[in-house]
Amino acid sequence: MKTIQSIDRAMLILEYIAQHNNTCTLTDISTALELKLPTLHGFLVTLEAWNVVSKNGNKYSLGGKLFELGKVFESHLSVQAILHPYLEQLAAEFDETIYLAIPSNKKLLYIDEVESKHPLRLSSIVGTTEAYETSAIGMAVLANLPEAFWQETAAQSGMELELLQSKLLDIQKKGYYIHRKPNCDCYCIAVALSGIHHTTIGISMFIPAYRYTEELAQKVIDVMVKMRGRIRAEWKR
Repeated sequence: MKTIQSIDRAMLILEYIAQHNNTCTLTDISTALELKLPTLHGFLVTLEAWNVVSKNGNKYSLGGKLFELGKVFESHLSVQAILHPYLEQLAAEFDETIYLAIPSNKKLLYIDEVESKHPLRLSSIVGTTEAYETSAIGMAVLANLPEAFWQETAAQSGMELELLQSKLLDIQKKGYYIHRKPNCDCYCIAVALSGIHHTTIGISMFIPAYRYTEELAQKVIDVMVKMRGRIRAEWKR
């Protein structure tokens, strides 16, 4: 895989500073990484501007921005740990694949899953991102985000804003969304709720088309809506 040299260098600098936090100087870093002083200085000035690196006298340490980003990552792990038992409950009751996703950098990020035991099932997508408008879980999450995200999604996807708004308002009213994914011939049923570690979470179930019925879908919706209420109640404790 081809990487960008400047980013590689920045990561090496951060790694070295992390290993010698608040004890390394410009010369130390330059010698260890074999970077010319003017080049290294330019990197450090930029990293300081982003508060990724901090300078105390002539010594460098990691900056507060990394702590901030780490707390965001930690909150995602906490969300995953607390909600995973709910995913297992859904999977146990219906024996279908369940996903957990959250907004991340203007897209939907899958952070957890429980796979179906059926021979025919979807491959893992945890750690991947996708546009909101491409899935039921993405649309369910988007319906729970501020309208500024709706406008941005419409602009990026090429959808008419009025059409997207109509769909999202309908999702808000119903409290769930069902979408058939033609590329894998399956249905996705999703619900979402906000205020979980200052983010919005989406939970979805994938059902292959040959196992899908309207009766099953309604049962899934009833269970997922009740589960959403229990999650909300637990988070308010």
